[in-house]
Amino acid sequence: MVRIHVWGVGPEAPPTIELAQILLKAEPGGESGWSRRFAPLRDAIGKEFHSASREEADLFIYGRYYEFGAQTKEMAETAARRGVPCLFFKWGDDPAPPVVPWGILVRHSILSGRRLANEMAAPAYCDDLLNDSGGAVPELAFSKTPRLGFCGYTSTMTLRLIYRLCGRVRKAEGLALRAGLLRILERSPGITCDFQPQRNFTGPEKGLVKNAPETEQLARRQFLESILRNDYTLCVRGAGNFSYRFYETLAAGRVPLFINTDCVLPYDDEIDWRKHCVWVEKSEMSRAGEILAEFHSRQTPDSMRAMQLANRRLWQEYLTPLTFYRNLFRKFMRAKPMRQA
Repeated sequence: MVRIHVWGVGPEAPPTIELAQILLKAEPGGESGWSRRFAPLRDAIGKEFHSASREEADLFIYGRYYEFGAQTKEMAETAARRGVPCLFFKWGDDPAPPVVPWGILVRHSILSGRRLANEMAAPAYCDDLLNDSGGAVPELAFSKTPRLGFCGYTSTMTLRLIYRLCGRVRKAEGLALRAGLLRILERSPGITCDFQPQRNFTGPEKGLVKNAPETEQLARRQFLESILRNDYTLCVRGAGNFSYRFYETLAAGRVPLFINTDCVLPYDDEIDWRKHCVWVEKSEMSRAGEILAEFHSRQTPDSMRAMQLANRRLWQEYLTPLTFYRNLFRKFMRAKPMRQA
C-alpha cells in the first residue's frame, strides 16, 4: 500500500491532476471515454494507494498542474525534511523546460536536448482499443510488403497558415510534418500505404457536422480500423512533442513507425523502445519508407506476432494510468528527493 499526500488543493483550488482527483474523491467518474481510462486506477484506491496525512505519507504529489512558486517550494522542502519523494505533474503541449529546482516533474512534451535532470516523460493515456475483444490481439496474415496506416488530421496549407497567424505555431508545425511525411511515404517503393488524411475536423467523410455524436463515432471507428488492419501505423508529434497515436498503436498490439523529433518516452531508462517500434530519426525522414521496408524484410510471421504481443503487453504493464503510477511509485519510493544540478 502506497500512502500519498496530496498537496496544494482546497475549496478555492480543486485538484486538476487525475490521480489527486481520484484519491480525494473529487472526480465525477461516469461513462465518458476519458473516465473509463481511469477506472482501473479508481478501483485500486484503497487497495494499492490511499490518501494520507503529510506526517504519514510515503510520498507527496502536487494536486494541480505544476507552477513554480511558494506553494510547490514548501511541498518540496517538507518532503526533503521527511526524506520522501515529491512528484509534480504538468500536462500539455509546451516543450519549453519549466523552472524545477527540486522534486521530480512528470510531463508529456519534452525535448530530449533540453531535458532537465529531474524530468521524466508521462504516456498519453488512451482507451483500451481491444476492450471489445477482451484484450486479445487480432492476428494479421503476414505480408511480405509492410502495410502502413495513418488515419488522422493533417488540415490544409491554408488552415496551417491560419494556425500560424493565430499564434498556434506548434500545431501548424506538427500538421505540416504529418502532411509532408505522408507525401514522402506514398512515393516510397516497397511499402503499401493505407492513408486517410483528414483535412477538416469532421474526419475523412464530407458533409458531416463537427462534434455530432455520429461524426465522432464514425471518425473513431475509422481510426481504430486503420490501426488494426495494418502492420504499422505512422506516429509523429502533433502540437506537443509527443503522439497519442503512438500509445494507441501499442495498446492495439500493432507496431508504430515512430518519427523521433527529439522526444523523451516514458521509462526510457528501463524500456528499450527501439524493440517496440520502427525508429526513424527526424533527420532521416526522407528515408522513412526505405527504413520501414528494410525492417520488415527481416521479419517472419513469428517475429511479427511476437512484437505485436510484446507491444500490447508493454502498454498493459507500463502505460495505462494504473500501471504508469504503480511503476512510478515503485521507482521513486526509496529515492531521495532530487535537486536540479
